[in-house]
Amino acid sequence: MNSLAGAVIAVNTTLLVFTFVVLALRVWSRVNISHNFAAEDIVMIISLLFFVAEAAISLSLLRHGLGKHVSGVQSEQPIVVILKISILLFYLKTFVIKAASITIMILIVITTIYTIACALALIFPCHPLARSWDLRIVHGYCINRFAVYYAQCGLNLFIDLALLILPLPLIWRLKVPA
Repeated sequence: MNSLAGAVIAVNTTLLVFTFVVLALRVWSRVNISHNFAAEDIVMIISLLFFVAEAAISLSLLRHGLGKHVSGVQSEQPIVVILKISILLFYLKTFVIKAASITIMILIVITTIYTIACALALIFPCHPLARSWDLRIVHGYCINRFAVYYAQCGLNLFIDLALLILPLPLIWRLKVPA
């Protein structure tokens, strides 16, 4: 099987450079032009730091076999959740309608809780924990991991659709000349 190390390097480098440039331009414009540096900007910077750490780990793992064999689907990364919360914080500041603000706060809480719950369920899937890797242990129980994956997919789809739909009424009400 061919090595995907070159693809890992290319994708990580391209995305890091692009993300850094876009975020730097955003921060510069928020500080120098609009004078409106806010919480979502800080969360985006934190997200970039996590992305840099993840890219560094990915690149360092190339020496240990990353890119030589790919099987299965990667789980959702924490960066995606942080970005969703950043977008929701931006919406929270943008929407002045109380109902929208309450909805956004509920979505932030749901996103945070389900992410933590799914992570814990997948980190500690069995009781006792050793049952996860020791098939000789017959007492105890393990969760249905597929149920966790399906729940996570459903909740991600719900949050993604909410992120898409929430700004639409505001956009439709804009009085912008054609």
